[in-house]
Amino acid sequence: MDELVRLVRVNEPFWGKPSNSQDGYTLHRESYEQVFLKNNHFKGAYVCEESSKYSGLVKISGIELVGIFLDSIKWTNLFPTIVTKAETIKVFEISSRGSRDGALLLVNEEMHILSPLVRPREFNIIRYCKKVDPEV
Repeated sequence: MDELVRLVRVNEPFWGKPSNSQDGYTLHRESYEQVFLKNNHFKGAYVCEESSKYSGLVKISGIELVGIFLDSIKWTNLFPTIVTKAETIKVFEISSRGSRDGALLLVNEEMHILSPLVRPREFNIIRYCKKVDPEV
């Protein structure tokens, strides 16, 4: 969790702005690996790692947004043009009563770009909800 919070809050030296992006950033893999040493990275011919982040203004409450991220049906309905299916495979940890803090689940998603040239891609995503600060 500390690693994720640091990656979200800090731009340099981890993130660089590609020349073709106004709001997006891509991860500088070398800088990341120097700071966050890992022995358990997935390796292999079929392993593909992608890391990016984007920022923007969302005009709904944080509680509502978290609810959408943790509900596969709401997630699919929010992005019907790119999410073709989403299914919660397993709930590892249920959040405390009245809060989403501590929720941990595995979601399988199929996403696509509206183009006949790009095939849909399948993702297994771990979603974790953590209250970082009283207002975050």
